[in-house]
Amino acid sequence: MNERRSSWDRTFQLGKKAIDSLVKEGMPVTRQSISKRTKELDPTSKGIHPNSVKTNTDLYCYYQEYSISYRKKKRLNDKKNRILEVDDAYFRKIKSSRDKKIAEK
Repeated sequence: MNERRSSWDRTFQLGKKAIDSLVKEGMPVTRQSISKRTKELDPTSKGIHPNSVKTNTDLYCYYQEYSISYRKKKRLNDKKNRILEVDDAYFRKIKSSRDKKIAEK
């Protein structure tokens, strides 16, 4: 159990250093770029796997704060899940003489 905790902390510390250095340099913060940067920062050159960013909950929360791609994806998903509300005024504007083929497009 103690060994697992130390690897959890190692992953968080390396990932946090990588995110901070990417932000400082103005580079995009992605899971792949974090993984590459940890290999440069790790004294053993082992680094962390990109999926480790997502499985380590503390690191993932820290990643979400700085990741532009995460926020962009979240914003797109929010748009997809939005319910479209159409009122009666929309249907009153439809002309009965309109071309049906154009309407289908």
